[in-house]
Amino acid sequence: MKLSGKLLNPVARRLRTHPQLGRMALRCLPDHRRVIEVKAIGPLAIRNRRHRAYWLRGPTWHERFPLGALRACITPDDVVWDIGSNIGMYARFEVQAFGASHVCAFEPMSENLALLRENIERGGIAGRVTIVPVAVGDRDARMQLQIDDVQSATAVLDAVAPGRASQGRSNLGLPPKTEEVQVRTIDSLIAEGVLPEPTIVKIDVEGAEQLVLEGAREFLEQGQTLYLIELHGIEPGRAVGRHLLDLGYTLRGRVRENVDPSQYVPVTQGLLDGLQGRNDLQFIVASRDPSRVPEAVPLFE
Repeated sequence: MKLSGKLLNPVARRLRTHPQLGRMALRCLPDHRRVIEVKAIGPLAIRNRRHRAYWLRGPTWHERFPLGALRACITPDDVVWDIGSNIGMYARFEVQAFGASHVCAFEPMSENLALLRENIERGGIAGRVTIVPVAVGDRDARMQLQIDDVQSATAVLDAVAPGRASQGRSNLGLPPKTEEVQVRTIDSLIAEGVLPEPTIVKIDVEGAEQLVLEGAREFLEQGQTLYLIELHGIEPGRAVGRHLLDLGYTLRGRVRENVDPSQYVPVTQGLLDGLQGRNDLQFIVASRDPSRVPEAVPLFE
C-alpha cells in the first residue's frame, strides 16, 4: 500500500507529542527506496523513513527559507559549492530551477552518495554538477563520520560529536555507527585548482559549520563569495557569526519569531549575545560585499 502524507500527517503530529511512542513507530516505518515528484525539478529518489518529511509535508516545506535565499542570490554565472549535499535535492534546484552555471556537490556519506548520483542523473544535469565524495572541515585528514541510519539521512564528523552515537541511534539506545571518510579544507581544494572556484557556498554540515570556516581562512580573506550557512545550535551559531563579523562580513540571519517578528534581520554582536533558544538563529547569509546579501528573502513555495 502506498503511504500518503495527507493521511499520515495527523498521526505524525500526534506522535511528535509522545516522543517514546514516536520513536517506536519510526523504527517500524519501512525505509525502502521510493521516487517522489518535486515541483520545479521532477522525480527525486528518496528513502521512505529517513526522508519522511519529503512526503509527509512536501519536499520543500522545511526548506522554504534556504531555497528562497538561493533563488534570490543565484545568477546564471554562479558556481555553487553545495557542502553537505545529501541526496541532491538542493543541487537539482540550484541548477534546474535557479540557473547556476555549475554545482560542486560535496557529500561524504556512502549511502547518500548512491542516491545523489541517481538524482543528478534523473535531473539530466550531470554535465553541470561535479560530485565530490568528501567531507569539508578544518584539515585534510581521514576522519570518522557518525551516521544516522535510523531517524535521518545525515551524518556528522566525529570531531563534533566524539564517540557519541547519532541522535537517531541514541534515541533508540543503539551504539554508534561510523564510516571513515576523507576530509578536505576549502583552502586546500582551492589551492589544488581542480574544481571551479565558488561564488556561492551553501553549508549544511550538522554542527561542523565552524570547522568548515576554519579550513577556509585564506579564501574567506580574499573572496567576495556569498555564504548560506545552516546552523545547528546556539553555540555553533554564535561561533560562526562572530568569526564572520571579525572578518568584516555583512550578515543577515533567519531567526525565530520571538527574536524578531520579521524573522530575517541583520546579525550583529548584540544579536548573537542575546540568543537564548537553540534555534533562535537558524541560517546566516553573509558576504564581504554588502550588495550581495539580500535585504529580504521571500520564502520558497
